[in-house]
Amino acid sequence: SYSMNSAHTKLKREGVEVNFARTTTGDGYYVWNRDTGSYPNLDLLTFFVLVLIDNAAARSQSAVGTVPLIRAGFHVGSLYELSQAEGINPTVFSYIVGDVTIELARLLDDAEPGGIRLGDFTSCLPDEADRQSGPSDFLTRCRHELLEMKGLKVADRSIDNLELLDWSTGGASARSIERTDKHGMPHTVHSVGLSVDLGDMNLELGVRERL
Repeated sequence: SYSMNSAHTKLKREGVEVNFARTTTGDGYYVWNRDTGSYPNLDLLTFFVLVLIDNAAARSQSAVGTVPLIRAGFHVGSLYELSQAEGINPTVFSYIVGDVTIELARLLDDAEPGGIRLGDFTSCLPDEADRQSGPSDFLTRCRHELLEMKGLKVADRSIDNLELLDWSTGGASARSIERTDKHGMPHTVHSVGLSVDLGDMNLELGVRERL
C-alpha cells in the first residue's frame, strides 16, 4: 500500500496521472484504472512495475520481515465496479467483479512469492490504434517510458537502467507458460523478470518459472 502511494506520487510529478482504485482481496489487493483506452492500460502497467521496484527497494533496505515479498499479476480485461457508501459515512468503497478478476485469480493461483506474471491479453498501445499488441509489447514500451523519466527516483536513487532478464517475456529467450487451473481450464502465462539499477543498488525482480 505504501509503495502504491509512493509510485502514484512519483508518476504524477512526471505528468503521468493514473486514476487508480484498489480494493482488498483479503490477502492482497486488486488495483485498476478507472480511465479507459490505450494510454490508461500502459500507464497502469508502468505504475504496476514502479510499485514492484519500490517494494523491492524498500525490502532490500529494511529489517527482515518488515516489508512483504509479494507476488503480482497484470491483465487487461472487462470488469464492473460497484461503489458503495457505508451508511451515513461519506466515504465510498469500491469493489470490482468481472472476467479480469477471474483471470487474475487463476493467473496467480500457483505463482511463487516474488513471482510476476502477465495475462495473455491483446490491446492497442498508444499511437498504434491500427494493430493489437500483447504482453511483450506492453512491457517493452513500459520499460522505455520509465527510462525516459529522467527525474524519477526510488529510494532516493535514480533509475539508471532497467532491463528485461533473458527468460522474461520480452527477453531473448522468453517462452510462454501453459497452466491448467483447478477447474481444468487452460491458461497462458507470461512471466516477468527485471534487473533494475538504482545508483549503486541492483535489484532483480521476478522468479524464473519451471516450464
